[in-house]
Amino acid sequence: MSARRVRPFYFGPPSRRIFACYHEPLPGVARDLGVVLCYPMGDEYLLSHRTFRRLATQLSQNGFAVLKFDYYGCGDSAGDPEESNVATCIEDIAAAASELQRRHGCRKIGFVGLRLGATLCYVASASVQRDVYALILWEPVVQGGPYLDDLEASYAKRVRDLQLTPGVNEGNYFGYPVSQRMQTDLRQLDLRNFRAKPAENVLILTYDDETPPTRGLVSGLEREGVTCRCDRVVGSRFWVQDVNRVLVPKPTIDSILHWIFEIG
Repeated sequence: MSARRVRPFYFGPPSRRIFACYHEPLPGVARDLGVVLCYPMGDEYLLSHRTFRRLATQLSQNGFAVLKFDYYGCGDSAGDPEESNVATCIEDIAAAASELQRRHGCRKIGFVGLRLGATLCYVASASVQRDVYALILWEPVVQGGPYLDDLEASYAKRVRDLQLTPGVNEGNYFGYPVSQRMQTDLRQLDLRNFRAKPAENVLILTYDDETPPTRGLVSGLEREGVTCRCDRVVGSRFWVQDVNRVLVPKPTIDSILHWIFEIG
């Protein structure tokens, strides 16, 4: 895609500037569905950049307007990480959807979220956005508590493997500060507890569709009358690979495109 069709910019009030990139759809094939991409956090944010750029490019070349952004207090957006929590991330997702509709004029909105980004866009769709047409949850963090426990265990293992002197890891996960409010929010978060219809159509992409949290999430969505599909992803979890060896999961990107075309 031509760099002229990818436009970096900031949006939001002066006190809360959010960095975003808008991928303009190719002329003549523009569709009435805009897609917001929701990043994960920490190391996973860095390791997903290349994949998200490829996904945004593929979507825009097929007529979908795309916006990807950094949460307030993260990446190139303004703010301090200590100011970030689940509620502020939800506000940012809602604002990003509104900004995409303002720029492109699309009536329908879809979200693609990876890991914690999938969790956040699910919550935003269920509690804020009432007109979400498509929701793609890519290996979502269904329960926030075990997610934080896994990060802490991985940090401890890295300290042992590298024979480092353990430091005070209070609120830091691989060097990325996480506010106390965010930690508290995440430990209370369980997507299976939501009793709302987050979107008309939901695709769950997971590397293991037999885990109790994933099965519980699918069952809950079906009870709410959501047209839900759960597909198993083939390949490795690229967000835990060495940053110099990350491969773009082309088959999964192709699956996302196929599903979006399929639901119309």
